[in-house]
Amino acid sequence: MDENIALMLQKLGVKVSVLHRLPSINHSREIIEHYFFDGRMMFSKQKMYAIERNDESGFIVYTHPRRGNPPLELLYWAQLLKKNMTFIHAAGVVRAKEEAIIFPAWPETGKTSLTITLLKLDQSLKLLGDDMVILSADGVVYPYPRPFAVYRYHMPLFLQYFQRHPLDAFRLNLASFLNRVRIHSRILKAFRITEPLWIPYSRIFPGDRIANKGKIKKVYYLVKTSSKSDFRIIPGEKEKLIESMYLCLIYDLLGPFFQDAIALTYFGFFNLFDDVRTHYKILEAGLREVEHYQVILPYISNFNKVAIELLSHVGK
Repeated sequence: MDENIALMLQKLGVKVSVLHRLPSINHSREIIEHYFFDGRMMFSKQKMYAIERNDESGFIVYTHPRRGNPPLELLYWAQLLKKNMTFIHAAGVVRAKEEAIIFPAWPETGKTSLTITLLKLDQSLKLLGDDMVILSADGVVYPYPRPFAVYRYHMPLFLQYFQRHPLDAFRLNLASFLNRVRIHSRILKAFRITEPLWIPYSRIFPGDRIANKGKIKKVYYLVKTSSKSDFRIIPGEKEKLIESMYLCLIYDLLGPFFQDAIALTYFGFFNLFDDVRTHYKILEAGLREVEHYQVILPYISNFNKVAIELLSHVGK
């Protein structure tokens, strides 16, 4: 678990402990294909992890040190929902007076490019996240400091970082080339030759540029189009935008771990059906008194221009 994420979740009362070792499963039986259960602990044979409840209504996760792939964010989400909070697949910044502005979007829409550009243009802004934030039912947004997922096309935005860390620049360029020629290897991952390259926030921005929280004021939903020139900021229909945010998070969280979520529900670790309903209710409550807009983006965007227009619109 990333240290910054662990600290934030601890502040919010999320109880998920991660141990980088696998327990004995001698008494477990394969109840669902690839999933073992002994009445207390579930073990995934394919993804090399085990989960059990602890005495404080949280979870203990055991994972293989190198090959484990547990659904950690799914467990964080289940814990957040109990506290009337949920994830939103969005970038976010905080203005003066702790006013939060968020930019929900589907993957590959440009959240990271927009966020970095906004922070460079306006030094008063503070970062909530470039990919995921936490929303409470009373409209407070908390940071969720996932490391930046940096692709080769992001390198100009992180120019100062790569000038200080030329080895990371070499790794990312090499990984991008190998991906294009379809060469993948666990050995490459061991040497951090991966695309994206994961860079913690603290290596890009000083601590005073990271927000603690903010009261949400405006939502700008980013929508990529096939147009080459169409850029507009228009009022959004709140109900439709909330539905899209709801679906986007389900896609992001459950997509890679759908079978795990079904197994965890079947074995009683949480209830997926109740949780998705709670997620929607928190979105409705937290975004009730908020201004909603759609940002229509051309397929290839000039994010410097987009950020300037957004800063102007936010200030109105």
